[in-house]
Amino acid sequence: MEQKSIIGCGYMPRDVKAVCLKTDHETLLDGVEYKIIAAPYERSFIKLHNPGGTRVRYDAMAVNVLDPRTGLTYAVEYHPANLVRENAESPQAAATESPKMDSAAYIEKIISYAEALNKMAKDNPEVGNDCGVLLIFGRINENEKSCAGGGVVGGNSLALQIGLEETCRKKPEVIPLLAKVVENVASKKAFDLALRLGGIVCGKLDE
Repeated sequence: MEQKSIIGCGYMPRDVKAVCLKTDHETLLDGVEYKIIAAPYERSFIKLHNPGGTRVRYDAMAVNVLDPRTGLTYAVEYHPANLVRENAESPQAAATESPKMDSAAYIEKIISYAEALNKMAKDNPEVGNDCGVLLIFGRINENEKSCAGGGVVGGNSLALQIGLEETCRKKPEVIPLLAKVVENVASKKAFDLALRLGGIVCGKLDE
């Protein structure tokens, strides 16, 4: 299979060794985009090995990049994750379009995802030590008199709280919805408690 050239692509040298090709001295290139001017090749770099600060030479894949502002060129370790893929399709874009479905089929699909999440948590109970999940879904039918809904809740309660707080910060419109849900649930619990207490009292009176 023919390899595509990455010459001319952008490269963000994050957490990699870099050497100035003019001075042959190590330098820091981090957080700035450079242009690749040579195909990946193998070259030697030097790192400090602690303890003792021993300098160790090692071989790694590298690319030469150009700083368009200064005209200086550098050899940097090459990691594909640092390649700027401006014209490449993202995994989502490359995927086929989702099949058409109505809301009932959509909810069924979400239910299947929820069941898969529950199974993963059951098969891997240790994930609940530091992870939390909260998935809520629902569908109202045409007459708005009945609905199908459910959710997946589990794991570490602190992780759940942090995730919910972060969601509220990013999507403040969720806050009044949560408040309404809490209010409705609290009212329902109070009503159910009143019924139970009423039954107990009536029972005693009937005796």
